[in-house]
Amino acid sequence: MSDLDLLLFREIKDGKIYEPLIPKVTGELVGSGDGETDYSVREMSKLVKRYSWQMQKVAALLEKGSLIKTCDAIHYFCYWHFQYKADTDTQRLRTPANSWRNRRDGIDCKSYSIIASSLLTCMGISHYIRKVKQPTFYADLWTHVYVIVPVDQVKGDISKGYYVIDGTVATERETIYTEKSDLYMKHEMLNGAGPNYIGTRGLRASVANGNANQQGLNGFSLNEIKNLFSGNLSLKSLSCIGGTYQSKDFDVSLGKIVPWFDDMFYQINNAVRDNSPTVMTLVNKLLTDVAKIRHHSEKTSQKNWSSDCSKKATAAYRDLGLYYFNIVTTTFLAWLETYFNVTYTTTTGFNNTFEVETRVGDKGFKKQDFVFAIGTIKNVQTISLKPTTAQIMRFEVTAYAAKAENYGSGFNVGQALQGLTTVLAIFTPQSSGSGNTSGGSGSVDYSTGGGGSGYTPVNNSNKVTTAGKGIGGFLILAAGAALIFTGMPDEPTKAVATVAQRSVAKQRKTSTIKKKR
Repeated sequence: MSDLDLLLFREIKDGKIYEPLIPKVTGELVGSGDGETDYSVREMSKLVKRYSWQMQKVAALLEKGSLIKTCDAIHYFCYWHFQYKADTDTQRLRTPANSWRNRRDGIDCKSYSIIASSLLTCMGISHYIRKVKQPTFYADLWTHVYVIVPVDQVKGDISKGYYVIDGTVATERETIYTEKSDLYMKHEMLNGAGPNYIGTRGLRASVANGNANQQGLNGFSLNEIKNLFSGNLSLKSLSCIGGTYQSKDFDVSLGKIVPWFDDMFYQINNAVRDNSPTVMTLVNKLLTDVAKIRHHSEKTSQKNWSSDCSKKATAAYRDLGLYYFNIVTTTFLAWLETYFNVTYTTTTGFNNTFEVETRVGDKGFKKQDFVFAIGTIKNVQTISLKPTTAQIMRFEVTAYAAKAENYGSGFNVGQALQGLTTVLAIFTPQSSGSGNTSGGSGSVDYSTGGGGSGYTPVNNSNKVTTAGKGIGGFLILAAGAALIFTGMPDEPTKAVATVAQRSVAKQRKTSTIKKKR
């Protein structure tokens, strides 16, 4: 089992309820190749139109009363009933029935997308098959594919938000990407009549093209974040010959640091929502690591670099560290103190011991370089829910908070938090048994390791999910993780399919992409 297969392994459900609903097949491995054939997204769409009928009876069970519930049901079905297994030398396109037949052995992202698209097709729900380029895994190639469902089912306008169905992972957040290519599957052209869904609630925080003017959405692209930092705009024009660090090193570290912070915000939101005793542990992990990253990035940039490229790359790294330090210690702590009574202490540590990796292979910034001790790392000592707290808004990096130039003496905390629009948890007094239901200060005290003894969060079904590019999202990265998609027009093309083959092909100078005739 490969490292990626092990990482994405799940104990799948028995699926007995669906067994009689899916046609029995012995083959129907519609698309396969010798490792040099890329069946594009358009080929996948053709397969969906031809074989989606195989999911008709399953679709009838999964179709719910709203678009979000239907998408949740499809994602749950895909993730928990099909094992993951990355394709190797032979890239396969499976019909839904073939995937079901081989579900215990495992399928890859293409087959998950075909299943999801087939189910949506049977329901008459418009959607897109999206392929993406990921920043730290062969960034110039298409390496992952999944399905997105626009809330706007009339025009298919994804600027109004969309839901993500990616069966490879348990979360419904979208992977970090630097470029996308979408193929629209209109419900008018699909077989089977279904409701013309208009989603009205539970919208994932996704906005096309990373519209940073939208408050309360973490939908900023990596390029937009990248361009926030000094010297970075000119990095691509540098030859970097002889330089220790260059543009690609910053890109790799950016692609690791951004999703790490997003995941920490995601975990903290969930812990608060669930009234979990892990809240303080997660908050201190965030505070500790952001201090270490800031310190390490600052010390890295302070070296007397001889290469102009290294100077600019490390300056961008320094500004990235300061950027998240400001977000966490100013906006995040202001959010925390809005709802909780918090006291602080300081700890010590070394600036190279933060969790997030900043290097992949021989690219990215080295954590072992420029190691210093830090004696003033801010940590939370006590944290308890304020007695006046009735509801808590989900923490997000709003448009105001995302602008690096806003931080300083004139920073407006109120403006930074006013864009928060999603209720995370509603707290109601819980009887103590003596008739006292007022709760009181410290009735939810995370510093004691306990949860809420005096208050009960009543809307735990409110999912805390993010999607889209940039600050909100995650990465699926590993050698040989996915089919490398090529050919922007979504035409069938020839391409080298695996990392190992690509490496050999580069040496032989045979990696040029050619269209099939």
